Amino acid sequence: MILKEGDPEKTDLGNIIKKGEKRLIYISGSQNFVNAVTAILLALKVPPKQIHCEANYPAIKIDTKIKNIFSNYEHKDANNAIKELPQLDDLFLQVTSQASNHVILTDHNGVILFANHAAEQMTGYTFDEMRGETPRLWGGVMPATDYQEKIWSPLSKGVSAKTTMINRNRSGKLYCALLTVTPILYKKMHTVYVATEEDVTILCEIDKAKTEFVSVASHQLRAPVTAVNWYTEMLLSGDAGKLNKKQKEYMKEVYKGNQRIIELINALLSISRLELGTLVIDREPIDIKALTQKRIDEQKSEIQKKKIALSVTCKKIPSFKNDPKLIEMIIQNLLSNAIKYTPKKGKITVSISQDAKKKSLLITVSDTGYGIPKNEQAKIFSKLFRAENVKNKEQGTGLGLYIIKSIVDRMDGKIWFESKEDKGTTFYVSIPMVRPAGFEPAATSSAS
Repeated sequence: MILKEGDPEKTDLGNIIKKGEKRLIYISGSQNFVNAVTAILLALKVPPKQIHCEANYPAIKIDTKIKNIFSNYEHKDANNAIKELPQLDDLFLQVTSQASNHVILTDHNGVILFANHAAEQMTGYTFDEMRGETPRLWGGVMPATDYQEKIWSPLSKGVSAKTTMINRNRSGKLYCALLTVTPILYKKMHTVYVATEEDVTILCEIDKAKTEFVSVASHQLRAPVTAVNWYTEMLLSGDAGKLNKKQKEYMKEVYKGNQRIIELINALLSISRLELGTLVIDREPIDIKALTQKRIDEQKSEIQKKKIALSVTCKKIPSFKNDPKLIEMIIQNLLSNAIKYTPKKGKITVSISQDAKKKSLLITVSDTGYGIPKNEQAKIFSKLFRAENVKNKEQGTGLGLYIIKSIVDRMDGKIWFESKEDKGTTFYVSIPMVRPAGFEPAATSSAS
């Protein structure tokens, strides 16, 4: 009997449960459902030994054998590396061969040792064709620098790697795959790797369509909000006649609100360009000191309004080539965040220096603000994320750090931070001053 809707009632079971019922009764469902049905059966005088739920279903021999295989297994590796298991023999081959996701096993150099049927279907290559090759047979679309950073770098530390990438199957068709590679620990050495792929092309296409829509909508919104900005400035300056005190207060609020809309639109446009791969890096000589001062001057009124003590150190740095617009965007977002999330009479320190050994520019912005709660720090670069401790204190889009991270990644740089709640945060951005040989910044992957 199957009960599809609502809570079970005595009348549901009364017609099929006979007096002196001898049959075994198996119950499957949520815990509340199991409890309710059990109570009804007991009320109908069914002996408890005839009532079974999932936990005490009769076991068959193969169940016992499988349970024994895993009985002594404990996953204790903090780096998410799979530790040694007892010999799995046919069970391992059956599980991996019949899995719906693409699964391959490689040696420590990435040479393929095993591939399941789903891997053959997804890539178009047979196992015989894959054997002895590396996953670059179908995954060679990703630039070598990205492959090193996103996959081999974490694997070399014994940590699982997970990323979305564009692959090309045997017929030449591109598809978007969610890749996870896990190191296998055997005799205290990472000797082999298990790689799984899931075809997420449809999700990538939906995400691309969403990004294109945001780009078009943002462009369409830009013209009217710019017009509102111009006219409010004219009214505030008295070009259309003198405003009284109350009118001026209202216009100032209109102006502030419109500025927030412009900020959001600009952020959405930047994100859409990054995600669609249309943001071009125009490299030209940069005067980093002048560029930094320009962004500080733009924020001076807000700094003075909050009576923030600002300290700026810009060491002598030789001219180098990069995109000044993108460097400005990084500095502007870091400084804007520091000002926004630092209370009145706080302190902000900006430092621009050169790491001669790494041949990179180091931008450091430190504040004595609200800080980032430890349990939320892993999500700080996520799109639209805002920490709980600042949501009710300051307005924001949750896009600034996501934009910075995307730009820094495109420049083959790094961004990291140190933070303590109610003590402050320090952000570090390292950007190569010398372009790596053969490096071409890659657009964010999307299916085509």
